[in-house]
Amino acid sequence: PGARNAVTIARMAEDAGIVAFTVHGRTRACAFAGAVEYDTIAAVKRAVAMPVIANGDIDSPEAARDVLARTGADALMIGRAAQGR
Repeated sequence: PGARNAVTIARMAEDAGIVAFTVHGRTRACAFAGAVEYDTIAAVKRAVAMPVIANGDIDSPEAARDVLARTGADALMIGRAAQGR
């Protein structure tokens, strides 16, 4: 259900003229717990033509490489891992 909702929202955004879309692989209810749903990010990337930016648990160069490879995202957004470094 999460991927389906994310894809629907991304398509709506693209249809409305949005030119790029960032996807965090967790819901607000998950907060910072649990695994990031990288498959959801990949599903969004496959569904739209606009650039997709992946976010979630990217805390090292290796994680960045792996997330790009797994999701096909066009770029990454670094959050908490960038603070204090």
